[in-house]
Amino acid sequence: MKQRIRWRSWGLAGFRALLLIAIFACFHRAASRSWSVVNPTDKLLTLAQVLPYFPSATSISQDSSSLWQKVLDHNDDTLGTVIQTSPESDSIIGFSGSSNTLVAFDKEGTVMNLVILTSGDTDDHVDQVRENARFMGAITGKSWGDLAQISGIEGVSGATLTSQAVLESIIHRTGGSTPSLRFPTSITLSEAQDFFPQAATLETESRAFLAVKDSIGTTLGYVARSSPHSDSFIGYQGPTDTLVVFDLNKHVIGIRPRKSFDTKNYLKSIEIDDYFLKSFNGQTLETLATLDLLEAGIEGVSGATMTSMTMADGVLAMAKHLRQEPTVSEVSWWRKVSPHQYGTIVITLFGVVMAVSRLRGVRWVRVTFQALLIGYLGFHNGHLISQALLAGWASHGLPWRLAPGLVFLTIAAFVVPLVSGKQVYCHQLCPHGAAQQWLKGRSRWKW
Repeated sequence: MKQRIRWRSWGLAGFRALLLIAIFACFHRAASRSWSVVNPTDKLLTLAQVLPYFPSATSISQDSSSLWQKVLDHNDDTLGTVIQTSPESDSIIGFSGSSNTLVAFDKEGTVMNLVILTSGDTDDHVDQVRENARFMGAITGKSWGDLAQISGIEGVSGATLTSQAVLESIIHRTGGSTPSLRFPTSITLSEAQDFFPQAATLETESRAFLAVKDSIGTTLGYVARSSPHSDSFIGYQGPTDTLVVFDLNKHVIGIRPRKSFDTKNYLKSIEIDDYFLKSFNGQTLETLATLDLLEAGIEGVSGATMTSMTMADGVLAMAKHLRQEPTVSEVSWWRKVSPHQYGTIVITLFGVVMAVSRLRGVRWVRVTFQALLIGYLGFHNGHLISQALLAGWASHGLPWRLAPGLVFLTIAAFVVPLVSGKQVYCHQLCPHGAAQQWLKGRSRWKW
């Protein structure tokens, strides 16, 4: 009887584990569509794909070395040409993936049709773009040269990132460049006045900086922004354009998120975190280009780690691009791990020991450990497990290099209950749980 109960218990635990793995696999499978190249790099357009736009076509050229494919009739006369944005523009990511777009030109070389062939982006966003006649017809009648300089076309409301990525991929495919369709708004005077109250004008100083000047033309400092160099860096939900402010000697005196497609609550957490916003202070454009975030001790904002570290990476990308510096050579990742991550690993190990031993019954040990949980793991490191955290990791992968301590804590929270039956996280390792135990019985009001 006992053996049967034990087998049932193990069977239930195994079923829960498999169910959890299946859920994570579904998250990851959905997100992986945005990372993989949707259209094979060696696949040319077929006659069937262009017939809707050239009904009298009988053949299409298959020269992979050409910029475009010619569409021919039964006399081998050219009816028009077609291009697809993949694979040249596969690195341009919308909300969650790249899109392969077909552009059809008539005999005179003007655009006839725009069609999204395939996409790794979110289905709902892609459908909104496809169904928006205004956007899909916005480049009709434009020439090849016009496409390289597209501007002034508004994105599709509710699918802004996806639609702007489609435009950027066309611009890139036709040999053009654009400052940023995601963040088209240049730095404004009011933004500069937050740091330089006497600012009256902004003047182009170089391709990297805008000079901030007062009413009599005296330079007060300089401003720059991370976009477009950070446009492909996705935080929790989208890219962020970061304002970088410099003093007269071109040393950083602060950063601030400008516009963002990321979660508003995460941005608010960053905007009030004075420590993070000043973490680059004293750096020049040259030193930023070779800065190692871990060695510099720059850590993300607790509760908005992905968003804040994406901002930090964007600032470095801006500096590397503008200074044309090569990527800094890598050293062993474990040597660059923050000491706080190792602290989390040590606390996790001790929590596991507490869960499976009698130490949890020794009051002074339990109280001391709970104080560490609340003060160090909770307030200092901000290492807590949540559904949002797990969903993000399931979609994008585990941050082994960035947060190995938190990964170790999460693994322990799932594995230890399976093998021992002890709820190690909720009972021993959760700072919220420790705080609740301290408050329990301290008041006659039961909150």
